[in-house]
Amino acid sequence: MSDLNPIASTFPLANVTQIAIETTGRTGSIAVLSAEQVIHQETLGLNRRAAADIGPALQRAISIARALSDSIGFISVADGPGSFTGLRIGITTAKMLSYAIEAPLVAVDSVAAVGATVFAEQPCSIETPDAVLVALDAYRSQIFSGQLRRMELLTPLEKLSQSWSSHPDGIAMVDMDHWDDQLGQCEGEALLFAGDAKPFSKSSVTMASRSQADAVGVGLLGFRAATLGQWSDPFALIPRYLRGSAAEEKAAKQ
Repeated sequence: MSDLNPIASTFPLANVTQIAIETTGRTGSIAVLSAEQVIHQETLGLNRRAAADIGPALQRAISIARALSDSIGFISVADGPGSFTGLRIGITTAKMLSYAIEAPLVAVDSVAAVGATVFAEQPCSIETPDAVLVALDAYRSQIFSGQLRRMELLTPLEKLSQSWSSHPDGIAMVDMDHWDDQLGQCEGEALLFAGDAKPFSKSSVTMASRSQADAVGVGLLGFRAATLGQWSDPFALIPRYLRGSAAEEKAAKQ
């Protein structure tokens, strides 16, 4: 396994290429980034299952990354929260790729990745809110949510410190009733709103633009984690479900 650390490696930081993988919902995405520049992005699962799309999409991403650089610097992956099947697909793919090409691996939070994607598209100005409320449908009347701030999430590289985390605090699973109350209290605040449409269906908020794939957000956070040398052990990385499966919950009730 490579011991690549973009801070003190033989690779100039500006030229480090990564492949970012996100498969936390019904669809997923893959992106290729050079530092913070998005070179390629592709959405998975629009016309068929993401599991069927990820192999060919990964081959294309590898070809593009290798045409850009002699080697792929590292792999980044969203490790949850998210769907059971989606997370297993993405994390297994990332671990296998990391091992096969001897590239280190970083993991980032799925909710934070959505926030990073939104901030990357929204200009930083006095008119634009500096915080985003992200909500992902956790199903069974539950929501994965987190309120995130731009400078804490996409901290400029020159201001990064080891206290920065690709898994920020405050991201949790909430019941739908509690979420509706929380969202109602936020409607008048200066916030961006992003994520799945269902959690926001009963509110009057306007969803933020998110035309880029969420793998882009994974890559932006992954680049910061790699810059700090916050690597994940491919053999130890497991999905962060934040709750048990439907079968486990049923067994617990019985």
